[in-house]
Amino acid sequence: MSSASSFAPADTSMVIEPMRSDEYERCIDLASAAFNTNNPIMKRAGLSVEDYRAYALLSCSKVKSVDTGLSLVARSADGELLAFLFLKTFDPCQKTSDFKEMMRKSRTTAGLIELVSGLYDNAIMSMRIGSMATGKALHCPMGGTLPSVNGKGAGKALRMRACEVALERGFN
Repeated sequence: MSSASSFAPADTSMVIEPMRSDEYERCIDLASAAFNTNNPIMKRAGLSVEDYRAYALLSCSKVKSVDTGLSLVARSADGELLAFLFLKTFDPCQKTSDFKEMMRKSRTTAGLIELVSGLYDNAIMSMRIGSMATGKALHCPMGGTLPSVNGKGAGKALRMRACEVALERGFN
């Protein structure tokens, strides 16, 4: 199967492809800005764009999410970045301690990281963990869509393509 999507988004001029290395920083910046302006929890928490960016860089490292060829972008027919989805192999060993320095600097950051970690811990306990323990679970830590293409199928197309990538790459 080709690296482009076989799932057709609502906007037929949109193409889903692997994220390029040169797009990584822009996607991190878009995620940081979006979470600080559009996510009600993040807005209320008052976490700065810089702090969220630091969290995003740790959560979606370039090595684990882009250099692997797993992460995806939606592009317009002329190549403009429209949306993205960071994907990586689920790492059950990544712990809150990986974020220790960030948590030490900000109680808000610490609370948010502990909240997200707790949600994953609860979810893991109610799931069969064989795929996660053997590196066969694909994890989507973050994604985003430019406001100009909201509601046009970019997010759905990225997620559908992520399912195809998971199967192609041998994830369960």
